[in-house]
Amino acid sequence: MTNKGLTDGNGLTNGNGLTNGSGLTNGNGLTNGNGLTNGEGIGGYSQIEIKSRDRRRKFNSLIVISLALLLGGGCVYYVWDESTTDPIEIDGKIGDWNGFPKKELEVGNVANSNIDLVTIAAHADPVYLSLLTVTKEPIFHSETGDLLRIFIDSDNTTETGYFLPGMGANYMIEIYGQRSPVNDNKTVYSSVLYLFDEDRDNNDWNAFVPLANIEVASKNDITECRVPLFDLGVQRINPVKIAWQTSDGSGLTDLGEIIVGVNTEDVVISDVILSFQRESVASSSDNLAIDGYFDDWRFIEKHLDNDWNEYQEGPEVVDNPNVDLMEYVSVSRGFDFFFYLSVHGDILSGTTIPEDGPKQQSSYSSNSNNIDVISPISDNKATEPELKGDDTIYIFLDTNPTVQDGFKVNDSFYANKLIEITGQYGMIISSKLYNYSSTEDSNLWKWEYYREVDSAAYGNELELMTPVSDAFKAYYHLISWDDSEDYSDGFWASLGTSGARTDPSWTKRNIDTNFGGATAVYAIDVDGDGDIDVLGAADTANDITWWENDGNPSNGGWTEHLIDGSFNSARDVYAIDLDDDGDIDVLGAGAGGGDITWWENGGSENFTEHTIDADFSSAYAVYAIDLDDDGDIDVLGASNGNDVDYDITWWENDGSESFTSHTIDSTFDKARDVYAIDIDDDGDIDVLGASYGDDDINWWENDGSESFTQHGIVTSFTNANSVYATDVDQDGDIDVLGMARGDDDVTWWENDGSESFTEHLIEGDFDHAYSVYATDIDLDGDVDVLGSARRADTVTWWENDGSESFTENPIQTNFDGAETVYAADIDGDGDIDILAASNEDDDIAWWENTATFSFEPSWTTYSINSTAVGAESVFVADIDGDGDLDVVAALSGEEGGVTEVAWYENDGTPSNGWTHHTVKSYTGTGINDVFVADMDGDGDLDILSVDGSGNDDKVLYHINDGTPGNGVWSTKTVVSGSNANGATAVHAADIDDDGDLDIVAAFSMESNIAWFENDGTPDNDDWTQHDVYASDSDKQPYDIDVGDIDGDGDLDIVEADQENKVRWYENDGTPGSGDWSSTRIKGGLSGVISVAIADMDNDGDLDVVSAAYSGNAVSWHLNDGSPGDAIWTTYTVATPTKPTSVFPIDIDHDGDIDIVSCAETGTSSNGKVRWYVNDGTPDDGWTTNNIASSIKKPSSVFVADIDNDGNLDVVSAAYNDDEIAWYESTAIPEFSNIMMPIVSVLAVVGFNYRRRWRE
Repeated sequence: MTNKGLTDGNGLTNGNGLTNGSGLTNGNGLTNGNGLTNGEGIGGYSQIEIKSRDRRRKFNSLIVISLALLLGGGCVYYVWDESTTDPIEIDGKIGDWNGFPKKELEVGNVANSNIDLVTIAAHADPVYLSLLTVTKEPIFHSETGDLLRIFIDSDNTTETGYFLPGMGANYMIEIYGQRSPVNDNKTVYSSVLYLFDEDRDNNDWNAFVPLANIEVASKNDITECRVPLFDLGVQRINPVKIAWQTSDGSGLTDLGEIIVGVNTEDVVISDVILSFQRESVASSSDNLAIDGYFDDWRFIEKHLDNDWNEYQEGPEVVDNPNVDLMEYVSVSRGFDFFFYLSVHGDILSGTTIPEDGPKQQSSYSSNSNNIDVISPISDNKATEPELKGDDTIYIFLDTNPTVQDGFKVNDSFYANKLIEITGQYGMIISSKLYNYSSTEDSNLWKWEYYREVDSAAYGNELELMTPVSDAFKAYYHLISWDDSEDYSDGFWASLGTSGARTDPSWTKRNIDTNFGGATAVYAIDVDGDGDIDVLGAADTANDITWWENDGNPSNGGWTEHLIDGSFNSARDVYAIDLDDDGDIDVLGAGAGGGDITWWENGGSENFTEHTIDADFSSAYAVYAIDLDDDGDIDVLGASNGNDVDYDITWWENDGSESFTSHTIDSTFDKARDVYAIDIDDDGDIDVLGASYGDDDINWWENDGSESFTQHGIVTSFTNANSVYATDVDQDGDIDVLGMARGDDDVTWWENDGSESFTEHLIEGDFDHAYSVYATDIDLDGDVDVLGSARRADTVTWWENDGSESFTENPIQTNFDGAETVYAADIDGDGDIDILAASNEDDDIAWWENTATFSFEPSWTTYSINSTAVGAESVFVADIDGDGDLDVVAALSGEEGGVTEVAWYENDGTPSNGWTHHTVKSYTGTGINDVFVADMDGDGDLDILSVDGSGNDDKVLYHINDGTPGNGVWSTKTVVSGSNANGATAVHAADIDDDGDLDIVAAFSMESNIAWFENDGTPDNDDWTQHDVYASDSDKQPYDIDVGDIDGDGDLDIVEADQENKVRWYENDGTPGSGDWSSTRIKGGLSGVISVAIADMDNDGDLDVVSAAYSGNAVSWHLNDGSPGDAIWTTYTVATPTKPTSVFPIDIDHDGDIDIVSCAETGTSSNGKVRWYVNDGTPDDGWTTNNIASSIKKPSSVFVADIDNDGNLDVVSAAYNDDEIAWYESTAIPEFSNIMMPIVSVLAVVGFNYRRRWRE
């Protein structure tokens, strides 16, 4: 090693670290021909042999790699000579960088000082690009290894290379090292120059492929390396940009905030990011704009994410806050929809470098003399999938909820559109809208690019805008680069309105209907099995009871367990672990015996009674909390007795459940309720009470030693009955709520932070207001109020709009003697359910929050014709074949009006007017019914009508020649005269199954039903009449419908007999023979005038719906699969006064059939159109919703999507109003409660979903 600089005291012998077992002799790397002897110069354990590959058109890779190896790739230098020369030497010293510009970086922004970048510099000489890195502490000195990466933009453009904010890296130097396994020296294991494959995506980390070894030296905190300009394909004068990044392999990283420019300007990365995010000045307008400024969203109410939705079995913490949803919403402005979301971290803050480990790492063996060989990455891209560091936001859109067409998110959500937004470092990389493209399988992840989406992000917020449709359902799904993810609840939006899946709706479930004099209810997991059980107190039965929830409470899964059956006049119940033994104990207040008692849970829900106080007269309320802050649970009580001297009392627990009584107030007459919380935020527990006798709501301030000072909140709250406290306005202090039976008031008192209270009335007419509770019922982030009214028999919640303006929402209005209320997630589905006790019904009940993806529809009325004299019947169909739905009407012409069949042309904007066209005018009165069908098979729709006025009654067929708007319709008579006497209804169907449509008609005066056979040439007036039954004076058919009632493949007929019956007539396959057998479906229905067929119970056979005009009933009749039997079961849907028409259809798209009906409802001017909601159990009650009111004698309804927005609208005819009208639904169809978790979908879609490969 003579004359080579490494002997004679110059660094590598005589105690300077490289002999005598200290690292580099005896087979460990630099002797025996493996490195620094005989003038070879390039040894060390980290030497890498690179296999040749043709990756670049600029030069021949084999030559470049060979030259790189000859020039010293992969070296490890341990340089101890302090001398420097110019130009720059790669020796681990900084002295030769004097005079060259260096960039000082932010220090202390990363927890690991060994990778904390301090100084960086770059210098190009005629041959090399030299690079300097200084860290706060020595890099490559950890046991697990450190990485230094230097990115080089050789063409000074972001259009090529790997994306970094402000540059596109065509090359990357990656240096990996760690502390030597056998001593304290650094060891560099790899130092490789990588080339970016331009054929791959510019965010794909795996697109870097190895090109050559590079020369490196690292000493203490200084690391130097250099790469030949020839390898980079540049000359000394070319502009080049360079960025630095370090990593310690544990997830900590430091990206230099400055991109160094050689022959070009430096770039500050944060400035680049900000320029991507938004303009420097916000818009002055308050209108929504996609600009990265979010003040324009501040007054728009948003949905709060609760980390528990239909995709999850329970609350889940999102590991990465950058994809942990906080709020979201979508609203319309005109026909554009704006989307908003925020996260708990930073939005779209993925990393540009998604890999902590080195791309290549040689293995270390302390006795190896061999040079490690690391092969380059294979050319087969399928073996190296995309690896990206971007965060992704998916917005699934279902714009056509009536059709199961799209990617299956769950059973009721098929996404036909998808918005995909990707980003890194808060910058949006791509923002695109896709249409679903698979026609084969709804589980395939196949999307076709449609267009770019305007979007902006800043901080933790994102906004975007795109036209979508008039209405849609949506889900957000956020995925971070490290595979953390979060989902929103479902939400919906339509023009002018929006809502969330969490908007509550309620289904009553009984727990116990024989709990005599139920007074109080509470909910807690009594048996520790993970679900919520229920406790109750009953003053008539003298019972304290708990009901065990078996995990299926919606289906009656409750088991009753009596705790005490002789607790005299049990008034209140509470539960807590009183003895601190890990299980739930129970407390009760007994008014009759004057008892405050607790029942000790022995660990298996066997309870032992312990009396706390047997002389607490008229004990009315009980509560438990650690009042004295000594670590055990104390007890409080309220006494409803007259002139007792212990109205509000607490019992001090000595730690062994021996209790000492302390009176808080002895003059609080007829104390009805007690509660405890830290009102004044001083660290101790204060007490609140409600006085029925004094009309007071008071609080008693605890001075910290359980000496209490009384403070009045209100002194004129007549018959104060209940009190509760929480931070209603979320301003950081505790507010108070109360119920007053005498005043019928529900009130809250706002705490100004210094315990001065301002009264706010929530409800002033809540008859005998009894019990109050408060929690976030609708999960929108604010506190709502729950209450009961004993005389009004009502359980109600008041929705807080976020500014303490409350809207009343009744839950139950016939819960007799409603007393205590409580709220908890009884069924463990993530939303809030309601509990209440009914003193007069003896009920303990809960109301399941069955919040689906819906809200009660709102309806907007539009007139089609306000001079339609005697409007009798309507039918909806596309008469002119232009793609939108028109309306056909029968006008009976009463009081001198025009008697005609008319159609009203929809020009595509049905809210802005209709064009009237006459089909046929008549003299006299009496057009009763119309029906639309293509009778002649020519592709356009014809019209059937009946005239039953008694003046030449007839059934008519009006032929559409393809130009229905020209006023010329050819009319053919099907039957007239005595054979058509009293014609009331007409229908078209293929009765004889010969491929053309026949006509069925009802004749009330003739007392028969007939069908008229179409021989295939209906325009020739050649119709053959077949009676379904001969004239029968006992029958008076008024309406008919046609369907296969018995499921035998031919069409049967159902009849509404306006005398009192519903019948069906069986077609035996030979309908022309006159042999139709009759079965009575239901008798005793007075004045049946409307009938329809539908599968009401989803059992696969057709049921029947009827309207009894004189009998005041809308009913459905159950077909049990054997309809020929004499007995059908009839269920009452509703009892409106004088119902005139029924139309069964799934109006809310929830999978079951609802009913739309109209009724005169008493006075001639108070008619209504109503929608009866089928909740899936049509034999167990229906919900009534008004669509329109104050209609004069509505006579007919029809349901169809008039405005083509995907929602079903309603059309009606009003006989005395002389009006044809339609009612636009602005509701979004609901999501099913039967949810397929999206995580299950991901399991099917698998890798394709995660990495977003599209076909």
